[in-house]
Amino acid sequence: MAIRKILIVTNIPTPYRIPLFNEVYRQLKVRGIELKVLFGAEGYARRKFRFQAEQCQFPFAFLGSSSVAFGDSEKTMFSYGGIMKAIRAEQADRVVVSGFSLATMRLWWRSWWTRQEYIIWSGAIAHPGRNDSFLRRLQRRLVVSRASGFLAYGTLAKDYLIGLGARPDRVGLAFNTVDTTFFSEETEGLRKSLTAGPPFHLTYVGYLSARKNVVRVLEVVKKLKESRTDFVLDLVGDGDQREELENWAKNNGLETCVVFHGYKQKENLPAILARSSVFLFQTDFDIWGLVLNEAMAAGLPVICSPHAGAAPDLVVEGETGFIMDYADTIGVVNRVSQLLDYPEQARQMGIRAADRIRQRFSLTDSARAYVETLLAEG
Repeated sequence: MAIRKILIVTNIPTPYRIPLFNEVYRQLKVRGIELKVLFGAEGYARRKFRFQAEQCQFPFAFLGSSSVAFGDSEKTMFSYGGIMKAIRAEQADRVVVSGFSLATMRLWWRSWWTRQEYIIWSGAIAHPGRNDSFLRRLQRRLVVSRASGFLAYGTLAKDYLIGLGARPDRVGLAFNTVDTTFFSEETEGLRKSLTAGPPFHLTYVGYLSARKNVVRVLEVVKKLKESRTDFVLDLVGDGDQREELENWAKNNGLETCVVFHGYKQKENLPAILARSSVFLFQTDFDIWGLVLNEAMAAGLPVICSPHAGAAPDLVVEGETGFIMDYADTIGVVNRVSQLLDYPEQARQMGIRAADRIRQRFSLTDSARAYVETLLAEG
């Protein structure tokens, strides 16, 4: 079947998705194939980024979605109102839909009386300690059973899809990524003007929520402060636990070595990453963790939680960083001290991290794998 047009249906135009869609659009265009992206909404309460339409090189439109937050501040469901009408109007040959959303369910329902093919693009992974309900797994197995193909964020996401019944040969691996060139080039330029040496900067970037359990990072800092004072933790991000974390830091005497920067737009992050010596990525559960891509592209050694979906794909133990459970406070403290005490060793590890991102996890590579899956014959 000749493919003339592809439609992507996803929730919101995040700053890290727009560059990917631009590259997918470019690669499809040279093949004479149209691409259009349908967003459920322009944003929602938790997301503080600024949407800049002029950055979108691809055609796009917004659906008449309403959104509902449930469970906690990180869970938002979109209605994708008007999606059926939009799909009929666009007459796309293939539709890519994000995850196991209401949009995916609507496409599954539609597939029973049309020949519309849909491809599930998912980062969902198994969550240790959480037993999926029977109904949840049934719903996911149903939508997987009628999908024509799959795009997985990474190795763990691919394994999860296969566990739901997806044929392995239909699961494409398009690694979740960001505009890594931006972080590499911007950080490298800024770093040239900085003076090496203390105070050393440790960096955490992420949402301050219960799921991230950022107090683990503060516990590391508290223990580290017992043996040295030549460092500062730059804690970048906002969230419903910020005040609680600020109080914890104050009550434990960390005011002089922890700086809460709040949320920063993408263009402001390189200045913080450029002066950093080590990137600390703590989470109790993340299906991926794009801040890890950003930090490694910026040339930083990382100490990454094993509960991040990106960990097995991005981190080569002892080469680009370390995978460590932050519940092991002493172990993490010892690793941080090692990297601070041997800055050249840490610098070389950061160089290898940047090389790994450039060689395997660039936008071009991810978009190429994305396009190959879109055009694969079922």
